[in-house]
Amino acid sequence: MKKIDTATWNRTAHFNSYVDAQFPYIIVGKDIDVTNIYRFAREKGVSFTYCMIYAATKIANEIPNFQYRMLNDEPYDIEHTVATNTHLKKGAETFSMVRCDDYDTMEEYARKNREKADLPATDADPREVEFANDIISFSSIPWIRYTHFIRTVKTLGKDTNPKITFGKYEWEGDKLMMPFTLQVHHGLMDGLHTGRYFMRLEEYLAAGEF
Repeated sequence: MKKIDTATWNRTAHFNSYVDAQFPYIIVGKDIDVTNIYRFAREKGVSFTYCMIYAATKIANEIPNFQYRMLNDEPYDIEHTVATNTHLKKGAETFSMVRCDDYDTMEEYARKNREKADLPATDADPREVEFANDIISFSSIPWIRYTHFIRTVKTLGKDTNPKITFGKYEWEGDKLMMPFTLQVHHGLMDGLHTGRYFMRLEEYLAAGEF
């Protein structure tokens, strides 16, 4: 992680304008076509959710703004981001947090992190995620085909970790569509970057080269 030089950073004025904002978040939700990645997950016998987390994190790491964070009202570049996911074990009523490990392929990522999610938690378990600054926080609401969703922030205006939520997927003809919500801090990126994110993600999912 390195501190960004605000004397040369092209976002300094924008960043400063949102430092003290009470709700400085861009929240965009839309249905995305997950047909190809769903079929991939089924064919490989791995978790669809963790395949989606791999894809969503991969695209985020290709866009520099998704590595920006605000700490003590100063901008930093964390250089690489990892995923955390809320995981509901079978029969449980409360979720646990999983910090996903990086793997080279989607198949291995989905398989290994799904196995990790089912491990018994302990008091010293590193999966009990603190409020780290190098994460994208993932969650799922698989019971609802929602139209919009706003996530909790730990400190209003100061929580700058991107947050991504998946909803209930349903078939529309020959396409499997799923609600997908992205929540980011406006001081660190604009509509341009969120739009670029969705475009690249949808292109990646459509290509089906996982």
